[in-house]
Amino acid sequence: MADNCPRLEETADAGLIAGLWQASYRGTAATVWPLVEIAKTLRQPATLALIGGPAGGPAGGFILARQTADEGEILALGTLPQARRQGLALSLVGHLRDHLAARGAGRLFLEVAVDNAAARALYGRCGFAVVGSRPGYYKGAGGLIMALDLSAEREG
Repeated sequence: MADNCPRLEETADAGLIAGLWQASYRGTAATVWPLVEIAKTLRQPATLALIGGPAGGPAGGFILARQTADEGEILALGTLPQARRQGLALSLVGHLRDHLAARGAGRLFLEVAVDNAAARALYGRCGFAVVGSRPGYYKGAGGLIMALDLSAEREG
C-alpha cells in the first residue's frame, strides 16, 4: 500500500461504490453500472470490493473484482479526480493481487479500452501484459484483455 493511502477495506456497500464510480467516471464515455447491478454483483459470493483512501479521510477510490476457480477478474476500478496520482489505484490493485494470490488465483485478468492510456499505463506498472483484444467492445474503441501472473505472489 502507498503510504499516503493506507486505508483499504473490503466493503459490500453498493451505494458507496456507486457514488465513487459515478464521480470517478464523470465526464468520460465510460460505462457506469447502475446501483441495482452493483448490489446484485456484490451479493455474489465470488465478488470482492475494496475501497481506499487516506487514513481518517473519506473514500477516494474502489476496485470491484471476482474470483472464479483459479482466475481473478477486475470488473471496475475508479479513483476520484482529487485522489489521482497519489498511489491509491496502485494500492487497490496491489491489495487485490495479494488477496487473490493468497486465495489460490493463478492469473488476474481485466479488460480496458484501447484509447484509455492512463489505465493502460497503470496496469502496465502493475505488471499486466496484453494477452488479447476485443474489437468493438467499448464505444468508440476496441478493448484489450490484459493478464497478470499471480503465481510469483504465492511463491514470494
